[in-house]
Amino acid sequence: MNERRFLADKTVGRLAIWLRLLGYDCRYLDSSDVNEILLLVKEDKRTLLTKNTKFLDCYEYEILFIKYDDIMQQLKQIIIDCSLSIECESFLSICSVCNVPVVDVETDSIRGLVPPFVFATRKTFRRCPQCGRIYWAGTHKTRMIDRLKETLDSERRPSSK
Repeated sequence: MNERRFLADKTVGRLAIWLRLLGYDCRYLDSSDVNEILLLVKEDKRTLLTKNTKFLDCYEYEILFIKYDDIMQQLKQIIIDCSLSIECESFLSICSVCNVPVVDVETDSIRGLVPPFVFATRKTFRRCPQCGRIYWAGTHKTRMIDRLKETLDSERRPSSK
């Protein structure tokens, strides 16, 4: 798990899931209460991710205002602005639902809990100790990496205008 910690408010909820998939601790809070959000940011020493202009005058907190509506552009902004490293080893290391580090499990312990083809073709599995969700490196991981590369490389490509 990466050291940088985030709190995503309800204006950027999907972003929390992507950061978790990349191995970053990103708590999500479905609240509009500015004081509650700021208290959590301070207590947990997190960077607030938001599009909410109510936070514009909160200078004593670490806040990153998200400029984009597109999820991949939001992710690109955070990666650049926070100088985040993207490491393949960190992918799928945090539960996308619970924000809890997943743990390696014995293959036999998940027999019947994943599709038979996945069970037969994958050697390693991880499981969330909180919700029980099972993770494995499949084609979704490859697609996610490709999508990230395409997004991050887009600024280096010549414009087609």
